[in-house]
Amino acid sequence: MAGLSDNAKSIFYLVKEANEKGMDVTSANIAEKLGLGVKSVDAIITFTFGNKKDRETKEIIRPAIMEREKFEVEYETEDGKTKKKTISYIRLVDKNFDPEAVPEEA
Repeated sequence: MAGLSDNAKSIFYLVKEANEKGMDVTSANIAEKLGLGVKSVDAIITFTFGNKKDRETKEIIRPAIMEREKFEVEYETEDGKTKKKTISYIRLVDKNFDPEAVPEEA
């Protein structure tokens, strides 16, 4: 595995800090704070920090470092109607992960 990109490290530290402070953070929050696109943030969270599975057996070979926790919230529209929306908060699940210890590719 290659070492983590600067963007991946920045996302990790932002999520870790927010979670330690008891704050909820979404991909949109992260993207805005770091000046990245939401799709880029989502891709990094999914492919860098999600479960790693064996391509053939589909068995998990490394559990997720982060996960999305979904919540349904209600909000009022401009015309006074109440609607529901699902929001995903990003949670750090492997609190012992060290992004600086990920080895560079040989």
